[in-house]
Amino acid sequence: MAEIYCIGSAHLDIILTFTNKPAMGHTTPATVVKTVGGVGYNMATVLQQFGNDVAFAGVMGYDTEAEHVIKDLERHNIDCAAVIRSTTNTGSYTAFHSQDGEMVMAAIDIAIYNQLTPQMFNPIISQLTKIKNWVLDSNFSQQSYSYLAIAAKAHHINVYLTISSIYEGEKITPLLPVAQALFGNVEEIKYLANKLTNIEYENIWDAMQVIADRGTETVFATDGANGVYVLVAGQQIYRAAVPVTKVICVNGAGDTFAAAVIDGMLNNQQLLDSIDAGLLAAAQKISGVAIINTSKSRPRLTFRH
Repeated sequence: MAEIYCIGSAHLDIILTFTNKPAMGHTTPATVVKTVGGVGYNMATVLQQFGNDVAFAGVMGYDTEAEHVIKDLERHNIDCAAVIRSTTNTGSYTAFHSQDGEMVMAAIDIAIYNQLTPQMFNPIISQLTKIKNWVLDSNFSQQSYSYLAIAAKAHHINVYLTISSIYEGEKITPLLPVAQALFGNVEEIKYLANKLTNIEYENIWDAMQVIADRGTETVFATDGANGVYVLVAGQQIYRAAVPVTKVICVNGAGDTFAAAVIDGMLNNQQLLDSIDAGLLAAAQKISGVAIINTSKSRPRLTFRH
């Protein structure tokens, strides 16, 4: 059982699923679902569901959306004392899905995350550093990640990173030297490696090695229905995905995989067992069924402030 700070994004998700094949320039019928989401939120709720004591740190506005998000986190027994408030509106995410549940495109309003400065972390940094496990997404400013990297190194924090989107991954570069693990999909990992070296990588193992050379202990590159590539201490591991009979929604599947793997890593499971638990959890998320923790049950403690 681990104590964890999830430091990242939490906002409202708007998921539109087309009921007919969309045509550009024309109105297409769709169903609309509004939920609380964000990579930080997704990771926090799965980690808490798996029996860990989780707190959340992020930035939100003073609007009704923020109150809704915080109430939802607290409903999951996630500590929100370190949420930073801003006069900017709370972020939002809008995704368009095809009839079969696959994402067509998505857009995110991250103005509030980009405006987060190192100084805004000052009032909560002593609170964050009391807990030795951090899980971070890549939505904040690079200056904020530089600040957090210094704090993580000084306080011997275990750092787990996940790339939120292909164009956001470069911002977490300052944290790579202190990271126990980095999670991204194949395209995100290749894009980050390209930004680090100015080289286009066709081979995923080469791209992962670039990141490992920056100090990150274990690099994960998910490849959808094909499975996941893992590079740890120079060892290359490939695991096939768990087959999914019917896709309900792919939104949050990568976050679910990462959270389940991190749960295993923090709770002393074998790496292969952790990876397999993550692949199963992702398949369950995609299938729209309850996510089951396949590890042995662990006692729950009360989160320590």
